[in-house]
Amino acid sequence: MMLAHPFCFMISPRESGRAIRSFQQRDLAAMMELLGALSDEGFTLGESILNFPPGDGREPAERTQVDPSHLNPGDLILSCTRPPIHDAEHGNKKQVLRGYTDLEDEIFGAWKRYLRVLARTHVRLSERLWPQLEGPYRTRRDMSFYSTGQGAFYRDWNDCEESGWQPAPRLPHTAGFVLRLGELYPGGPGYCGVFGMDGVVTYILCWLLRHRRGDLLRDPGFRMLELRGGDIPERPTDLDWIDRWKIHELLRAG
Repeated sequence: MMLAHPFCFMISPRESGRAIRSFQQRDLAAMMELLGALSDEGFTLGESILNFPPGDGREPAERTQVDPSHLNPGDLILSCTRPPIHDAEHGNKKQVLRGYTDLEDEIFGAWKRYLRVLARTHVRLSERLWPQLEGPYRTRRDMSFYSTGQGAFYRDWNDCEESGWQPAPRLPHTAGFVLRLGELYPGGPGYCGVFGMDGVVTYILCWLLRHRRGDLLRDPGFRMLELRGGDIPERPTDLDWIDRWKIHELLRAG
């Protein structure tokens, strides 16, 4: 039996000093869609891994060790929250809380092979990927984002050549990212990571991967995607509105 183990970042408490509870995990709805997509490959739900932050939020002297005894080769570790690799360095006020665990470090290391900068409002691709973005998509080599509360969309972009930073059209279009690895670390389980630049976009992306583009999950490697859509309703009673979004693969790399 192949098991998929959710790796869960925790929700920031609304009140300073308030303890985080075990059920306060980020992006659970998106995780359900991702698990639905992977069920077509024969994966079933494994054990959740909670990436709890330290009580004071500060980086400890030593990493917390995650017990790997239930993580078998052939299994998958899943994540569908943007890894907060550079949030603190970029001064983002709203940050995904870090757990400072050894497994979190492995996940961060995997994404760093493809993303030079990964923060709440800024993504810059590794320079080795730039040649794959040509023509009108050269501007997606370096991107900044703004959040509307109903999605996080392109603010500015940069082709990293003569044009420099340019304002992006104020449209509901944004980026999404997928990373699939056969082994997260030598001899360990595989990894499947998916995220958009906020919870709304991540949910849309995981739904589209489940219902329309499961092929983007199956092959090993990194995918950069672009999502374009229409209005996001404030009080939807179903998810039919997501079906109006378009998903386009901009690049893939091994």
